[in-house]
Amino acid sequence: MRNYINNHDALPNIDSAVKIAHVLNTTVEELVEGRKNKSELQKSDLAGKFLSIFIKLSENDRKSVIALLEEMKKHSS
Repeated sequence: MRNYINNHDALPNIDSAVKIAHVLNTTVEELVEGRKNKSELQKSDLAGKFLSIFIKLSENDRKSVIALLEEMKKHSS
């Protein structure tokens, strides 16, 4: 990943691209073309909003939010 970011002329091989996409929770197509479909944009907007609020919380509040989300995840499966 570091090599790809630092050397814009070099593209990762397909195996690396798939792994990068997986880690970034996106698709190889998104990495290559730089576009998202409407539902992906809505998800990323929501994630961005969540993150901007989350980072302003105290450490204790962050831990509480994470615990709440983990509990919610258990019940949503």
